[in-house]
Amino acid sequence: KPEPPITAPAQLPPPPRPAAPETSPAPSGPGGPAKTGPNLTARKDDEASRRENEAIVGALRRYQEAYRAKSVKELRAVYPGLSKADQDRLKQAFSSGSIEVVLQPVAPPVVQDNRATVVCDVTSAVRFPGHSGTKHERATVSLVKLAVGWVIGSIRTD
Repeated sequence: KPEPPITAPAQLPPPPRPAAPETSPAPSGPGGPAKTGPNLTARKDDEASRRENEAIVGALRRYQEAYRAKSVKELRAVYPGLSKADQDRLKQAFSSGSIEVVLQPVAPPVVQDNRATVVCDVTSAVRFPGHSGTKHERATVSLVKLAVGWVIGSIRTD
């Protein structure tokens, strides 16, 4: 099956961080300089930020894949707040046609604690007997980090 067009997380740099405070050189030992201090901390922070961004983009990808698979169950797993009425409408739509949704982040995720937002260009393509169309819009996707990982809390179109 074709790969979804979400940009690779490496193309979404983490938000800029404040410069690390200057410190004196780390003490040396028999194995060379000690591997501590602000530089190691900065690398760990960058790595953690990169992993969070990948996980957030992964949630967006799962949302797209659920539409592609016509699976309300998969949609509900990545978007637990999906209303019963929307679930029923989607079941009906999936049984009679297809809906493809593409979320393309336009900026890196903004993460604060266990919440994140991502501004995305959204393309929705519908195909039903006697009707088809494509819609383009911008949306803000809000995500929440739960024990199972990042899930969508809301999608607000601009």
